[in-house]
Formats: sequence, structure tokens, C-alpha cells
Amino acid sequence: MVGQLCISLVLLTQSGLLVKSFVHGLRADVGFVKKNMLLAQFVLGIYEYDGNQARAFYQTLQERVQALPGVKQVSLTRRVPLSLSGGGIRQQVSIPGEKASQSIKYNMVGPNYFQTMGTRILRGRDFTPLNFGSSAKVVLVSEAFARRFWSKEDPLGQVIRIGDSPLAYASTIIGVVQDGPATRIGEVPEPYMYLPLVRGYDGELTLLVETAGDPGALASPLRQAVRAIDKSVSPLLMSTLKETVRQGLYDREMMATFMGAFGLLGLILASFGLYGIVSYTVSQRTREIGLRMALGAQRGDALRMVLRQGLGLVLLGTAIGLPLALTASYYLRSAFYQVSPVDPTAVGGTTLLLIGVALLASYIPARRATKVDPMVALRHQ
Repeated sequence: MVGQLCISLVLLTQSGLLVKSFVHGLRADVGFVKKNMLLAQFVLGIYEYDGNQARAFYQTLQERVQALPGVKQVSLTRRVPLSLSGGGIRQQVSIPGEKASQSIKYNMVGPNYFQTMGTRILRGRDFTPLNFGSSAKVVLVSEAFARRFWSKEDPLGQVIRIGDSPLAYASTIIGVVQDGPATRIGEVPEPYMYLPLVRGYDGELTLLVETAGDPGALASPLRQAVRAIDKSVSPLLMSTLKETVRQGLYDREMMATFMGAFGLLGLILASFGLYGIVSYTVSQRTREIGLRMALGAQRGDALRMVLRQGLGLVLLGTAIGLPLALTASYYLRSAFYQVSPVDPTAVGGTTLLLIGVALLASYIPARRATKVDPMVALRHQ
């Protein structure tokens, strides 16, 4: 019984900390505004569409979707932040002053991307329509990029070489963008680049559609717009920006769910076991309780006497389980986001929950003990 209480406390504590982490993650600054937005991912067949045909398809699609009722802004991107894209896509980058090239995460974005996503450009400027031409050689970098390579200099105007030789090309930094997680909320910001959607403008892109109302209501009109352009094309995946943000917390949500489920199961089993132990004790001590009451003991005295046994087991299980729970929290601390492993709300709340449920399981049979008829107990004697 004590072992079940210990295990339940450990699992419920970790679940409480993970739930609190999940809530903090939903409220976190993710480097963009959590707008009403529909995301539609497309992968055009490389045999059916070449680069020029893909550009024409997306251009027509943007124009038709922009004309739909309830649409505020439309843009394109190669990858959506927090889209679990295998850790993000990278490019080799040669930076002045660095002996070796660096492997840097990047994204390719279309016109109006930063405004549509609500991502702030802290210094410099956004891409202009001219920057999306075939000769565009400009780039925006993240705060982490600027801090790492130009901590004491102005990154604006610096020239970097992107790609592996001999195909590497020079690009000028024209802006610095606020940091944001690429694949997972809570990850440490690392250098990141934004390139204009020119090079590699192939069939794999995501359409961003900011809406005035529920983005899910636009799914059907968007599919109709796609079929009107090409009946053989359909979105590979459609979701909302809020779903994508939640996806960035998927690991914490799943861990909290599993630990919480097993913790509650253990608590239920422990409660039934505690109920059985106290009930058995009451049945064995019925005559004793009756005699005590016949000799002047009050119902409250009988209640406290029986509860004392259940409370002793609960306190023993808590005393052993709480240090184990704190130790487990310490080893799982990397999974927590903006939550201390010894957070008093989560740890204290789950401890009080376990004690309360266990005491309730003891109280029911203890209450029955107070209804023992002293005369019945005396006749048995």
C-alpha cells in the first residue's frame, strides 16, 4: 500500500509539472503572433511542374485566395516554425572572420511573410519586391545569428557566402529578425537565416492565410480555389497556426498525459486498497469500538481512532514518495519549460490531492465505525 502511494505521488508530481510547462508553453513568446491562420502545405510533382510552372501556380493561388471573403493576408514559406521538420533545414555559410564554414538553419519566405506571421524585424528592413527576382542576393538573420558573429559590430551590410563551393553565392545582410523557436518551444535560440523565395522555388511550399474569423472555415473554399487552377493538385496537409504551436509542445503534452494516466490509476488502486484495509480493521474492531462507546467514548473519538491508521499509511507513503518525486523532477528538468523542478504549486497540489483522496478512502469505513451500536457489542461480549 505504501509503495502504491509512493509511485502515485511520483507520477502525479511529474504530470503536474509537465502540465504547468505545457500551459506556459502555450503562452510563450514564439517569435510570431498567434493569429487566426490557415496553413496549407503543397508538394507539386517534380515531373508535372518545373520551377517556372510552380511559381506560376503559387502566384495564381495567392491571388485567388487573397480574393476570398474573410482573408486578410497571404504569403508563402518553405517551412512553418514549429512544424517538426526534422530539426530544420540547413545551409553551409562562410562568414568573414570564421575559419570554417558554419551549418546554419534557414527558411525561404515569400513576399509579406514577416507581416503575415507578425514576426518583428528589429533592425534594417524587409525584402522588397525586387529582392524576389532571380538575381536577389540579400538575407535577413536572427538576433542569435547577429550576437554570435557580430557581437561588437553592426551586422547590417555584412556579406556572407551561402552554399558549398563552387555554387556558393554572396548575400548581404539587410535586417535582423527577432529570435523564435524553429522546431520546439523552449529550445535555445540559435543562428537562423531568412532567404527570399527565389532559389529552390520548387513544389514544396506552405501557403499562409491569415483570416478575420475561424481559419478552419476557409479550408473548403481554399480547396475549391486549388481545384480551379489544377484538379490534380490538393493540399498535402492543412492545419491552423494554433495547432502548429500546440504541436511544438507535443512531447510535454504526451508525457503529461501518460504520467497523469498512470499516476491516477495508481492513486485509484491505492485508494481502493486503503479502503479495504480500513474496512477490514473496522470489522475486526467492531466489538472494541462498541465497548469504548458504551464506556463513554464519543463518535468523534471512534472516527479519529480509525482514521489514525489510514492517515499513518498515507503520511508514510508521502514521506517516502516526496523525496523520490523531487529526485525524478531533477532528472526530468530539461523537459520543463519555465517551471522549477520543485515548483510549490505543482508539487504541493499533487501531494494534497493524494492525501485528500487517500483520507477520503479511509473516512468512508471510519464513518461506518461511528454507527456501531454499543448494546450489540455488549451482547456479543
